[in-house]
Amino acid sequence: LDELVLVISADHGETMGAPEHKFGHGTQVEAVLHVPLVVRLPGGAHGGTRVRTPVQLVDLYPTLAELAGARVPAGLHGRSLVGALAGAALASAPIVHQGGRLQSRAVSDGEWRLVVTQPGYDINGLVSSARGRAWFAAHQPELLPMLDAGLSLPEMLARRSDLKQIVNRAHAELRGPFFELYHLPSDPHQLVDRAAAEPELVARLRAVYEQAERRSAEERKRVPVQATELAPADAEELRALGYAGDER
Repeated sequence: LDELVLVISADHGETMGAPEHKFGHGTQVEAVLHVPLVVRLPGGAHGGTRVRTPVQLVDLYPTLAELAGARVPAGLHGRSLVGALAGAALASAPIVHQGGRLQSRAVSDGEWRLVVTQPGYDINGLVSSARGRAWFAAHQPELLPMLDAGLSLPEMLARRSDLKQIVNRAHAELRGPFFELYHLPSDPHQLVDRAAAEPELVARLRAVYEQAERRSAEERKRVPVQATELAPADAEELRALGYAGDER
């Protein structure tokens, strides 16, 4: 322990029954985004220090590199927290959240969170998002029980021959992006959209979001994607866990 840095964290939380977000992690709510982050330094140095300024998991890379005495690469998305672990003040900065499963993004800055959604991107978004479910409730309410049953798209098509046309219409109308603004202290479950009442704040946070999206796109171009052949058993295990990319 005198030479070990120990980190305890999580990739995401879970929504355990909050309205419209039951047992999932594809939404940009506090229960998903606020994960534990515990760092024990060698010898227990600075034990008990609590950093109240929000930080990100991408901060771990530069933090651990500095603690290990390695060179911290320039241009990283994250920042080193070594000074903050020793009690130094840490400047607050907007935090960008990206969630691929429901094509949702968010920018959190102090008391405010801008949520960007594209529920029409795939069937998961249509079925799981509040906006998607509201669309079906208004246009095709008789389909909600079948959507809630967790059937695959081919299974649903076998029951309703016109479902493909309906889903295509929903995709087109809900493609987005849609921008929603929430005041977290007064609305922790993000139920009251304040975007219409705060257009200047929406514009400022939207600029942060769009800059982050451009940067992410540029970074993805720099990193070559290499195809990997999986053994059938491994592919089936990923599919059973929902990570095979099959549309449902």
